[in-house]
Amino acid sequence: MVAALVLGLRTLTSRDTSAEQPAPVVETTSLQGDGAALEFYADEISLLALDVADAMDTGRQINDGWDSGSLEYDAAVQQMGALVSRVSILPARLDQATPPLGISTRLHQGLAGSLTTFIAAAETMREGLESTDTGETRRAGLLAFETAAFEFGLLAGQVATAAEETQLAPDAFEAGDEG
Repeated sequence: MVAALVLGLRTLTSRDTSAEQPAPVVETTSLQGDGAALEFYADEISLLALDVADAMDTGRQINDGWDSGSLEYDAAVQQMGALVSRVSILPARLDQATPPLGISTRLHQGLAGSLTTFIAAAETMREGLESTDTGETRRAGLLAFETAAFEFGLLAGQVATAAEETQLAPDAFEAGDEG
C-alpha cells in the first residue's frame, strides 16, 4: 500500500511540470530502521522458539524415559528439575526483546503467555513425577507443556512472517524508483 501511495504521488508530481520540488518520498530510513528492529526482534524470537522446541523434546524424553523404565527415578527428578530451571529463564530473555513498531502488543503478550504456561506445565510435570499418583498429573503437565510449546512456535512464526513482509517493502520502493 505504501509503495502504491509513493508511486501515485510520484506520478502526480511528475505530471505537474510547474513543480520545482522533488516528489514527496516516504522516509525509507524510518522504514528500514523499523525493518531492522523488526528483523532483530524476529531473530530473538526465533532463537527462543528453538530453545522452547528443544526443551519440549527434553521434557518428552524425560517423560518417556520414566514411563519406559529406562530412566531411574532420581535421574528423572534431577533432569526434570534442570528442565524447570532451564525454561524459567525464558521470560527474562523475551523481556530483553523489545517488540518494535509493526508487532502488536497482543502478539508479544501471547508469546509471554505461552512461556508462562510452558513453565507452569514443566512445574506440573515435576510435581507429578514427585507425587504418588499413577502419572496422570505428569502426563497432563506434559500435554500442557507441548501445547504451550506449539503455541509459542505458531506465534513466533507470525513474527517471522511480519519480518519477511517488512523486508519485501524496500524492494517495492526500489522497483518504484527505477520506473
